[in-house]
Amino acid sequence: MTAKVNDFVDDGQMFIEDEAIVNQFLTASSQLERYTQEYQDACLSSKQEIKPEEFCGQIVECLRMINDTLYDFSKYHKVQI
Repeated sequence: MTAKVNDFVDDGQMFIEDEAIVNQFLTASSQLERYTQEYQDACLSSKQEIKPEEFCGQIVECLRMINDTLYDFSKYHKVQI
């Protein structure tokens, strides 16, 4: 699922701030998907190349990025979350 700027903008107008925020969401979600796929592939292979601790650390960093981006989004649009 790919988000688009208009998914997050009520009036359909594109603002530079919205574009930057949406790009942050896309970056974090892409990283989350990539890390999950890499870990799943490693689990299915004969060699466990990625340790669970490393995977958890990567996921936590992605979630922090998403949390920070949600904060920026809510602050910009004056939305309480």
